[in-house]
Amino acid sequence: MGHCDPARTVDTGGRSPRTGPYSGHIYDPLAITSGDEDGAKRFATCRQQAGCANDISTQAVGMRGRAALNSSRRGLGPRIEAGETWHHDGPPTDVHQAKHDALFASIRRGKPINNGGSMARSTRRAIMGRMATSTGEVITWEQALSCEEKRSSPRYDWGLSLPVPPVAIPGLAEFA
Repeated sequence: MGHCDPARTVDTGGRSPRTGPYSGHIYDPLAITSGDEDGAKRFATCRQQAGCANDISTQAVGMRGRAALNSSRRGLGPRIEAGETWHHDGPPTDVHQAKHDALFASIRRGKPINNGGSMARSTRRAIMGRMATSTGEVITWEQALSCEEKRSSPRYDWGLSLPVPPVAIPGLAEFA
């Protein structure tokens, strides 16, 4: 496992504002709890509903401290509490712009950034969270890696019409 790959995850979520025929199966809100074998836990929350106090944030809690890794709440930047407290004092950073700045600078230097492995693990963690959310089960990293579920189209063309799968109901939907 990579440095941030969880041993297991259990999630809760809902589809309260997005239930129309063109909404797909987007769960919003979400609350994800991932745990490691050593007892460290990560908590991620997300709600993006109109008229609500929304938040997208991630926190990690371990034996020696905790970290608020990101937060969409204004005025709250990265913060680490482990004996001493550290927090970002500077102006807020647009993380999306910072990623583009780093990418373009690396290309200009002739040393492109290759985050392929990290992106693949991050995508697998997101898929693992979706598996846990839709089934209501605790999903292990090994289960997520060995799952052979196919959610992509068998082919891609403009005239393709695919059946819409049923909405997953936690507690009833089975892990594939």
